[in-house]
Amino acid sequence: QNFALLCRNIALNNLNHRVYPACVALGLHPGYEFFHVREMSQGIAWSALGAAARAAEHTFAQIARCERVDSPRALLGYSQPGFIKIDVDGTEADVIGGAQGLLEAQTVTSLLVELNPEADSGKLILARMTDWGYRVVSWERNASVADPVANPSVNYIFERTREPW
Repeated sequence: QNFALLCRNIALNNLNHRVYPACVALGLHPGYEFFHVREMSQGIAWSALGAAARAAEHTFAQIARCERVDSPRALLGYSQPGFIKIDVDGTEADVIGGAQGLLEAQTVTSLLVELNPEADSGKLILARMTDWGYRVVSWERNASVADPVANPSVNYIFERTREPW
């Protein structure tokens, strides 16, 4: 239902000739994965990709095609983006790992991602982004999180400062 809502919003904003949504999961390895849906309603968060998801917390599972962000199949020959927003509830390290080639490209100048900076995966992403020539220009605690102690999410905006080494 979230994909249908996305398509509807693209059409309502008359962007259907500039924005091309793809119903594909993004990760580190191409292939197929289980996509576990927490609730069957629009706009719901905390769905999860992969076998590691706890099925007991989800009401439905479907099989999803998974691609790397920097895969030519995922980009379908369109020009590379200048800005990327990632909001995937727990698989940020896989999505960013699968976007390495794209993030190292000179066309990507900024990225917004929600991370837990205290988790090992969050620390790894912060280090990788620095290594790839980005710096944090803005960060803000996620005010929509009910329990900031259990889930200390932070929205980071990175900008390219130099060419990657």
